[in-house]
Amino acid sequence: MEKETEATGVLVRSRIEIARMLEEIRRANKPITADLDGGEQIFISRLLLVERSEGYLLVEYSTSKSANASVLALDSVAFHCYESAASIEFPARTPQETQYEGRPAIRLLFPEALVRVHCRAHSRIKVPQSVSLRCIVDSAGAVPFEARVTDVSPGGIGSIVYDTHVHLEPGIHLPRSKIIFPNGRAVLADLEVRHVRTIAQQDGTSALRAGCRFVTATRDLKRLIGVFVSEIAAQANEG
Repeated sequence: MEKETEATGVLVRSRIEIARMLEEIRRANKPITADLDGGEQIFISRLLLVERSEGYLLVEYSTSKSANASVLALDSVAFHCYESAASIEFPARTPQETQYEGRPAIRLLFPEALVRVHCRAHSRIKVPQSVSLRCIVDSAGAVPFEARVTDVSPGGIGSIVYDTHVHLEPGIHLPRSKIIFPNGRAVLADLEVRHVRTIAQQDGTSALRAGCRFVTATRDLKRLIGVFVSEIAAQANEG
């Protein structure tokens, strides 16, 4: 195992250690994800089998036919497994369609390296356009407004998009903002605005995008990220 740095986290090249960490993920039944098409699709799956001696992995199909097809068309897939304080990231090459216990699965070569990345080095989880992730901002305040959460990182940094008539400035705190998922489930998060800029939306209209810090306890942030990965990505893949 190589030395930990802010930029790269902990790089693991030992096949024994990689197998041990992946087997922990498999036994815990933790979801693994892969960003596809520049983040427009999210492939969400779980590890079915870790075969170090035979040199391959098996992952289950996602609920999305298009995401499965996109993965099978790639030469290599970068997978992520998010935790409360870090994420496990590993590339796996040569995805191929196969069967496992009578159901479709994807076989990939055993990864040559694995990285455990700490929160400050995390990339953000992008919420696909197909998912309606609403946020009632400052729900405890005098003038709450609705926004859309577009991404969030396990480090607690994310973005919201909202109407141009709403005025926010860097440093503003938005307590008890309610993030509502497509299934009706909601979580509360205190937000601190870091920066604001105007963006052009796909329909040609303008909107404002605010970069925010999620001011939450570690356990609440872990719950929020867990919902993003386990529920939102899965619903985005449906159909």
